[in-house]
Amino acid sequence: MRSRIGILVYKKLFSNKFSIWGLLFLPIKKFMRGIVIKKNGKVLDVGTGAGGWLLVLKGLGMEGYGLDPSKEAVKVAKKAGLKVKEGTLGSVRYPNNFFDVITLHNVIEHVHDPVKDLIELRRILKPGGILIMYTPNTDSLFFKLLREDWPHLGVPQHLNLFSNKTLNRLSRKVDIYSVKKRYITEPRMILMGLGIWLRKLFGLKIKSKHESRLYHKQFSAFYLLPFCWIIDFFKKSDAIEVYFKKPL
Repeated sequence: MRSRIGILVYKKLFSNKFSIWGLLFLPIKKFMRGIVIKKNGKVLDVGTGAGGWLLVLKGLGMEGYGLDPSKEAVKVAKKAGLKVKEGTLGSVRYPNNFFDVITLHNVIEHVHDPVKDLIELRRILKPGGILIMYTPNTDSLFFKLLREDWPHLGVPQHLNLFSNKTLNRLSRKVDIYSVKKRYITEPRMILMGLGIWLRKLFGLKIKSKHESRLYHKQFSAFYLLPFCWIIDFFKKSDAIEVYFKKPL
C-alpha cells in the first residue's frame, strides 16, 4: 500500500505534465528522495534494504537493481520479486557502463573508502548517467550549534562526513561532475536540534523519549517549513543531495 502511494506521488511530482495533484503535493517534494525517471532505464539502489525504494522505481517504469550487505533484508526483497544482491560494491561485480541511474541514500558516510567506491560506481554507470547521493552536510547550521551532539554525526556508524566543498573535491578525484544540488532540512530535525541546543545552553534535562517524540513529529511541524527554506537557501541544511553526471 505504501509503495503504491509513493509511486502515485512520484508520478505526479516528477512528470513533465502539469496537474492539480502535482501542485498539491509540491510542499512535500522537498523531502522526497530525488530521482531521474528514465523509462525502461536500469537503476541501481546501493544500500537498498528490503527494497521499498526499488518497488517505487519499478512502478515508475524503471528496471530496478539493489545491493545491500544485510542477508535478512535481501531475503525480504527477493521474496517481493526484486533483483537484489547481498554484498557491497567491493564484493559484487556489475558490468561496465551498465546503469542509467545509481542512487545512494545515507550510504556514502558509512563506507571505509569513499573514493574507491565512487570509482567503482563510475565504472558501472553509463556515459551520461546520473549518480544521486544523499548524505549529512557538515556545513549545517545545527552542526555549528551542536558540534559533538549533532544527531547526524552518527558515531561510530558514520565513518566519513562531507560538506559542499569536500563533495566537489571528491567528485573531481573520480572524474564525475555535479549537475544539481538540493539542500534539505526537515522540520523534525529543527525540532530535535533546538531541543538539544536548549539542553546544552541552559543545562536542561530532556529525556531521550521526549527527543524521540520531537524527531518523529515530521508532518505535524509544517509550520517550520519557512525556517527550513531559509536554512536551505543559505546552504546550511542538515543534509545535501547531489546529482553527479558521468562524462560522455
